[in-house]
Amino acid sequence: MTLSDEFLARQGDELAALKTRLTEELAFYKEASAPVTLDQAQVGRLSRIDAIGQQEMHKAAAVQTEQRLRRVVVALRKLESGDYGWCDQCDEAIEPKRLEAQPEVIFCLRCQGASEAQ
Repeated sequence: MTLSDEFLARQGDELAALKTRLTEELAFYKEASAPVTLDQAQVGRLSRIDAIGQQEMHKAAAVQTEQRLRRVVVALRKLESGDYGWCDQCDEAIEPKRLEAQPEVIFCLRCQGASEAQ
């Protein structure tokens, strides 16, 4: 199956927009996960615990966002090189609907399922 030039152009636009959004999200999460400095006299114990909990959630979100951003960058490189839309495992075409839903995927459904089962 060959992906049309129109489809590839749409995917390129989608990936570029996704890269921009993820870059902005990552900057927010990194700023929000900066070390917490609280005035001990004015903030109670529960507020400190809540602030530290929020910091940890932002750190986890930053890690997930950074991982997805890396996958998006790889997908953009594949798009430029002409390798976009092919499974990294079996070299079969990835279904266009799958690419539309998650433009940065690198595995077809069968290979994705097999890798998750391991």
